[in-house]
Amino acid sequence: MAPGIEAVLALGGVRATIFSRDPANAERAADRALRLAAEVVTAGLAHPAPDLQIDFATDLDSLAASADLIVESVYEDLELKRSLFQRLDAVAPPSTILATNTSGLSITAIASRCKHPERILTTHFWNPPHLMPLVEIALGEKTAPETAEAVRALLLACRKVPVIVKKDRRGQLGNRLQMALLREALNIVAEGIADVEDVDLAARAGFGLRLPSTASSSIRTWWASTSASP
Repeated sequence: MAPGIEAVLALGGVRATIFSRDPANAERAADRALRLAAEVVTAGLAHPAPDLQIDFATDLDSLAASADLIVESVYEDLELKRSLFQRLDAVAPPSTILATNTSGLSITAIASRCKHPERILTTHFWNPPHLMPLVEIALGEKTAPETAEAVRALLLACRKVPVIVKKDRRGQLGNRLQMALLREALNIVAEGIADVEDVDLAARAGFGLRLPSTASSSIRTWWASTSASP
């Protein structure tokens, strides 16, 4: 996820730095981010950034001390994220926004040991982040509205489609919609309303056929609206 997120930010004109404790891994991730950015430009999904910059670093404390925004994408482990944010909160200036890319963990719980929870939120980039327009901005119980608005403005400048999730709930927004469909499909089979094969056929031969067309039209509209100001 990290190289894709870095590519998004860099294409938006942000000077992006990718962090890893291993220098070789950090350099490989930065190279991959550059390749992903080039692929997006070649596909006509982004304008070339004249000052495209992707750096890499291995000293987290020094990086955090000079960053305006930090987006974390470590494993989905609450204790790991909680400890990392506690460390970032201690070394980053109070003005630095701290974001996690979690798709399911509570941002309130992640920020529970931090002294400045008002500058902490979720930015859930959908995978692959350099291609999927959606980013869910989920607020914790103590996230300041101005923090969310600042991140939303940045993502819009990077030609993403940010949505605000006002309450810290499992699944946020997009995954809850997906899981609602899955739950109902399972319920239909469990109640004996239809067999698995027919539920699958109904999805693929019915509304499923409309989804690619609808998505394609929406993406074209979105890209046209963002292309006016390269």
